[in-house]
Amino acid sequence: MNVAVPASLRTAQNVLRRIPGFDHDTDVRIDLLHGGNHSSFLVETGTEKYVLRLGGAAAALAPAPDLDHEHAVLSLLAAQDLAPRPVYVDRARGVLLTGFLDGRVLSREDLQRPAYLAPLAALLARVHRHAWDKNPADPVTATRRYLGIVERSTRFTPAAAAIRHRLGSASAFFVPTESPVLCHNDLLSGNIHTGTKLRLLDWEYSGGGDPWFDIASLICYHDIGAEARHALVDAYQRHSGSFIPANRLDGLCALVDCQTLAWALARRAGGIRLQDDATLARSAAARLGLTATVWE
Repeated sequence: MNVAVPASLRTAQNVLRRIPGFDHDTDVRIDLLHGGNHSSFLVETGTEKYVLRLGGAAAALAPAPDLDHEHAVLSLLAAQDLAPRPVYVDRARGVLLTGFLDGRVLSREDLQRPAYLAPLAALLARVHRHAWDKNPADPVTATRRYLGIVERSTRFTPAAAAIRHRLGSASAFFVPTESPVLCHNDLLSGNIHTGTKLRLLDWEYSGGGDPWFDIASLICYHDIGAEARHALVDAYQRHSGSFIPANRLDGLCALVDCQTLAWALARRAGGIRLQDDATLARSAAARLGLTATVWE
């Protein structure tokens, strides 16, 4: 009896056959890990495990990731055991193959616990020590671009106006730094891996920027409470030697929420509906005081 192979797996199998070293290997097992912005697959040979990532339609809202840049970042950080090892990249086809890390990704609940926040702060301080002027991040410009997409739909006109109003004040807290450092720029719990130690996954949005925007993103994406936030900020300040006034961190958090909400609404306006978007958007809207205006 023949079992139909899902189209996504067939695509992954065909891509893998074009990668040197896998083109004649018949003893390979491929399983879908997850979808979303991209599709990722676990690739198992007789002795090794890898993760194959393929670009997807849900990523179309953002500019195509610079895979050569991501490969360079992974090469730098994997040598310090801070990220998975890059194995193969094909920028033209949106293909990235990395080594597989045994363990699991963190949960939102994990990120309320000092036992995880302290080593994560130390990890981020190590990442942020790298001066980095490539792929500069500008969340204000990005948010305005997403709002431009949202405003094409009259359904979301009031929402876009409300976000623009909050963005006006929040943007004052983002000042492009003259000494940008390497930032992850997508610190969701699913991109934070724990095994023998903490490491960071999925560096497609990485680039030069303000390290405190990474910290603000981490706080907002996971609704980190006051006590856990204090533990995170205190640990990061100790490890990095960088300090921030509380009001500026609050302002950066508001900017993160504006960007998150604009991104989610732009994707919704474009017909992309993901549960993760809804969860993040509702939390961001609530903190901005826009719950009744923008999401339901």
